Amino acid sequence: MNIRGAEVRVDCAVRFYQAEWLPRMQGDWKWFLMGGKTPIVNPGMAVIGESKRLPLLWHELRTAMPTWRELLPETRDPWEVQWPGNDEWLLKTAYCNNGDTVKIQSELNPAARRRLWWG
Repeated sequence: MNIRGAEVRVDCAVRFYQAEWLPRMQGDWKWFLMGGKTPIVNPGMAVIGESKRLPLLWHELRTAMPTWRELLPETRDPWEVQWPGNDEWLLKTAYCNNGDTVKIQSELNPAARRRLWWG
């Protein structure tokens, strides 16, 4: 790797990018997921566990994950529940790590609420 004009040997890298940032990176970021020559701590494949949609697949997994099931709030596909106009459900994107995409309907203005409901 070239850093400030000097060749530097990299033995390992730590992925600190959030999954949703990767497509916005300049250059070829796909090596974060697989095929890279440098071992990566917390490799790109770990983004599977970052997804807020992972609980929707629990019924298909062999692992019981009792602690996750006990501590995580109920997770549902937004198309499976009556959420328009209902503050019992929060909406967030699948890779919302900082709460920046959490939506509470009563906190939205009417135009933002319509965009949320109808995409």
